Amino acid sequence: MTQETSTLLVDMGNSRIKWASLVGSDRRVGEPFANRGADTDFATLEAIPRPQHIAIANSAGEACASIFATWCARVWSMTPRFLRAQENQGSLQNGYTHPEALGVDRWLAMLAARQTVTGAFAVVDCGTAITVDAVGSDGHFLGGVICAGPASTLRALTDAVEHLQAGQIDYQGVLNVTTASALTSGALIFSCGGIERVLSEFEAALGKEMRVLITGGDSEPIAGLIRRPVEQRPHLVLEGIQWVVEQRL
Repeated sequence: MTQETSTLLVDMGNSRIKWASLVGSDRRVGEPFANRGADTDFATLEAIPRPQHIAIANSAGEACASIFATWCARVWSMTPRFLRAQENQGSLQNGYTHPEALGVDRWLAMLAARQTVTGAFAVVDCGTAITVDAVGSDGHFLGGVICAGPASTLRALTDAVEHLQAGQIDYQGVLNVTTASALTSGALIFSCGGIERVLSEFEAALGKEMRVLITGGDSEPIAGLIRRPVEQRPHLVLEGIQWVVEQRL
């Protein structure tokens, strides 16, 4: 890859679009913006110079992929490259019966982790959904679990019970004296409890030397509540996209 080559890296999630400009090997992470489907405002990306390549990890569904592809064609006359989970890539082996069915964001996060972690590890991705995935020391993806993230849990509960209102997600302990803080604190602490249970079961299979990497939009408050060492890698999916791009360009 020459110094002049620039690539737009896009991690399109259900709630937010994370992105970075890759110039040579220099990854410049931009400010995420909301994914609103057909109403998404891509003005942030319009402000950057036209890239030579666009690589995207889309976990928000085919409709969002089509919207973004149409925007790229209209603004830059370009077709983005949509990445997919592979059967084998970068010494990582996909344990899914149908490898392409694995979410590309999960695959790329594990792929990025595999480049810097030599032993067994777990990747915790905290966003609209929480995913916790296990990879053995031989690079074999053993499987994982998916559940609603804190914001999704709160949204489902307040949609179902009209009189409940939650504030900004923030942990204020378990002795809450307002319903709003009880809701937000509860969403966080129960998410953490579930993650810790999964990691305990992973450890039984992977061993006590298993490393835990955490990423995603809600990773900071969750990392602070998990009672075991975790390594915060906020841009792990973007790191994975970058690795794939650098292997091909």
